[in-house]
Amino acid sequence: MKVSVKTLLLMLAPAVMFAAMAGSSFEGCAAQKQDMLMQNVKDFNNNLRWKRYDHAAQYMPADMSEAFTETMEKDDENLSITDFEFKEIVASPDGNSLKVKVKIAWHKKNEGVEKKAVLTQNWKKGGTGTWYMASMEGEGPWKPELFKPSDKDKADGGGDDVGVKDDAGDDAGVKDGGGADAR
Repeated sequence: MKVSVKTLLLMLAPAVMFAAMAGSSFEGCAAQKQDMLMQNVKDFNNNLRWKRYDHAAQYMPADMSEAFTETMEKDDENLSITDFEFKEIVASPDGNSLKVKVKIAWHKKNEGVEKKAVLTQNWKKGGTGTWYMASMEGEGPWKPELFKPSDKDKADGGGDDVGVKDDAGDDAGVKDGGGADAR
């Protein structure tokens, strides 16, 4: 099922209003999880844009995040992401994965030309309920191998060793009662 960001927000609005009026914690919790997931997607992309690579890496599997952080810190001075926009969000029928299409604009200082591309981010829910960016596809400013699925993720769904942690070390990803990651 393909859903635009605007449509997704319009679909969620009645559920949020119903939960508020009915006082139902179940619907409120589901809406809160959806809001937290979208906040994680936005945070990941904002962290990429503003060169907060260590924060962006928190949304990736451990083996992917290490290579990503090392590579990005080396290329930090050359790359400038100028904009990103969410174009489409496609949820899996089982609710355990999302495909997020992101239009990104960037330039490399040694090239001086702005480029644009639409990238597909594949988000998955790990065994602990934490959402993570499992892979990214498309011709963006990064080496494609930086965002390929890890062997563990390919084999068993991975994701158990990822997720945003709050200051106390508690999981702040999308799961029951998860809090927002303060940045």
